Amino acid sequence: MYEASKDGSLRSIDRFVKSKPKGVEFLRKIKGKLLSSFDNGNGYQYVTTSVDGVKRNKYVHRLIAEAFCLRSSGCNEVNHINGDKSDNIFKNLEWVTSKENSVHASLNNLLKKGSNHYKFISPIQSQKEGFGVVMFGKKHINSSGFSSSCVYNCLNGKASKHKGFTFERITSE
Repeated sequence: MYEASKDGSLRSIDRFVKSKPKGVEFLRKIKGKLLSSFDNGNGYQYVTTSVDGVKRNKYVHRLIAEAFCLRSSGCNEVNHINGDKSDNIFKNLEWVTSKENSVHASLNNLLKKGSNHYKFISPIQSQKEGFGVVMFGKKHINSSGFSSSCVYNCLNGKASKHKGFTFERITSE
């Protein structure tokens, strides 16, 4: 079992466990402790919980919101009001719809754009006898008359050309 604090911290609760040293069974008290949180790589904090020996990673902001924030029907996402994903104080959290969360992120310039976006893939340059095409992603590759799998094979060194064209990623270096 765990306790949540309004300041955004979580701790395991004091508990008793059976112990049997030298054949004599008794209950010993284990004092609860503050859980360490870790960054998931995108700024969100998570903790590892264990119930009946099964470990699970849980987001801190969701646990704090479940404990302290009123949840309206249809609101399934937790928004960080100040935009700081590591600030899990209950006053900074609110339950919102997916649309409300997206609008909040857009209005507050919290969305990563361009090469900082996690789905960003650098553009691909194709060349053949002085003629070239710059493409962005699978749909653009296919609409330009190329096979995306053949283009990716060229980019990964599994093939040298496709339809007489060579391909390379364009980097900002």
